[in-house]
Amino acid sequence: YGFIRKLAVVDSIPGLAIESLYLFLPALAAVVWLETQGSGGFTSTWGWQINALLVFAGVLTALPLIGFSYAVRRVPYTVIGFMQYIAPTLQLLLGVWFFHEPFDTARALGFGAIWLGLALYAGEGLWRSRHRPRV
Repeated sequence: YGFIRKLAVVDSIPGLAIESLYLFLPALAAVVWLETQGSGGFTSTWGWQINALLVFAGVLTALPLIGFSYAVRRVPYTVIGFMQYIAPTLQLLLGVWFFHEPFDTARALGFGAIWLGLALYAGEGLWRSRHRPRV
């Protein structure tokens, strides 16, 4: 996503608008279908206040996307790539430490395997950059 956004010659807000328009009709169709099946969220007993919060949450979600779109053009790919690996780790740590999500042995092994693979990949890239034949 970051690579495509960096290559696309579209400003942040128009780009986000275009991305949203691609998904608007399928999302609207899904909402209408779910409402007619009785499993939607807007005609439930939650009330208009919760529905307004859901809509506001969607608008609030757009702000980081706009910021990311502006930033991705000004930051090197290596930094963006690193941040995209750090963000899920920070979310995991928040979940475990603050929200007391379970983190058993299987999850710890998977987490360790992912970071071991990333370390090998980064180390190989570093080794290759230092041992590149000079032209």
